[in-house]
Amino acid sequence: MKRLVNASKNFVLLMIKPKDNVEKEAFHGYDANLKSDLYEFVNQYDEMFQEPKGLPPKRGIQHEIQLQQDCPLPNIGMYRMSVMENAEIKKQIQELLDKGVIVPRTSPCGSPIILVPKKDGTWRMCVDFRDLNKITVKNKYPLPRIDDSKDQLKNVVYFTKLDLRSGYHHIII
Repeated sequence: MKRLVNASKNFVLLMIKPKDNVEKEAFHGYDANLKSDLYEFVNQYDEMFQEPKGLPPKRGIQHEIQLQQDCPLPNIGMYRMSVMENAEIKKQIQELLDKGVIVPRTSPCGSPIILVPKKDGTWRMCVDFRDLNKITVKNKYPLPRIDDSKDQLKNVVYFTKLDLRSGYHHIII
């Protein structure tokens, strides 16, 4: 890793910093020297691995959702939930309120919430926006061609797959 930095080579490094004492799970299968180098690197850039404290920064492009004209806004009631599911939804909503990601509002439209189990046994809160999506003006921006994207990767040395935690909370709408 140091050789790549010193040689000014282009590379991407994705590192997940383990919390508390989950070192064994986070670095399972890594050789001891590499593990040591990764810890040293992560500790050097510790500020990049902090929990977000509020909304993401404003960027050059502001995201907007355009709705079709003269269409009534959907107002769907909540789905029936168990006591445990209701408690989990309240907990997750309170966390989002505390972080400043959402604010209380009254609105003429509403969509139901569902909980989806994650592999680790926790719950992902999802909003069923299917009815809202029906009246959303579709984006006309064409997706890039897959073969062109692959061609741009021909000299790349490292690849990574990203899975953002609460990915949609990184976009201001």
